[in-house]
Amino acid sequence: MEMPQVHTCAQLVFENEKLRKCLRQMKRENSTLSDKLRKLEEKQKFESLLRDYVTTRDSSAQTDPQRAPTTFSNRPTSKVINQPPKGHNNQDTDKLNKMLAMHSGLMRKYEKELKINMQQLETIAELNLKVNELEQKLTIGARESADLRSQRLKHRDCSPEFVQKLRKERDSLKRDKTRLKSELKGLDQASLVLSFRGFFEEVEDIKFALQQSTKLNEEYEKCLKKICCRFGVPCPHPERNFSEHN
Repeated sequence: MEMPQVHTCAQLVFENEKLRKCLRQMKRENSTLSDKLRKLEEKQKFESLLRDYVTTRDSSAQTDPQRAPTTFSNRPTSKVINQPPKGHNNQDTDKLNKMLAMHSGLMRKYEKELKINMQQLETIAELNLKVNELEQKLTIGARESADLRSQRLKHRDCSPEFVQKLRKERDSLKRDKTRLKSELKGLDQASLVLSFRGFFEEVEDIKFALQQSTKLNEEYEKCLKKICCRFGVPCPHPERNFSEHN
């Protein structure tokens, strides 16, 4: 299988990141529009309930004078007409207020959970992008090692500067891997809050990608040791140099 060129990979990574940014922006706009639509629906529902409540109250006020008993005909009719069914109306009002309060509380909880889930998904997408970048760097390093093995290089070509450059790249990859592992542990602790179905599968995919990255890093070190043994260059030991420096 022919490997893609370096500039092609870089261009694809740039386009992928650009598409991800556009997708996140569209999600935010969609969330904003959904909130506006939800508020309009709540307002319309509330107005409809108030309209039904006012209609029911007016109809009850119109029918109550007809139900006045004949035994109290000696009393003034104005007092009978002006007495509304207070108990029934107060009970309906309390029920309506309780329903609206419960609905508002549930909507606030839903919005809070949705924001947390969106933030976690954005973090996972950024981690996936970083893992892909590390895999591409490892692929480039493996291809460079294969080129060095295939060519008949002289001893002066494998200079200490080149070995130092490879060692710096390897140390940089190790630091990135350690940082990603620490971020992944933080996501494992925060994953209990999420409610989306595919989140745990994505976390397992990230773990598998990190394991593959570790294996590729070990292969990269083996190739570097073989090259150093072949050309008589001492194999670098970052741990030993760090202890001597201290």
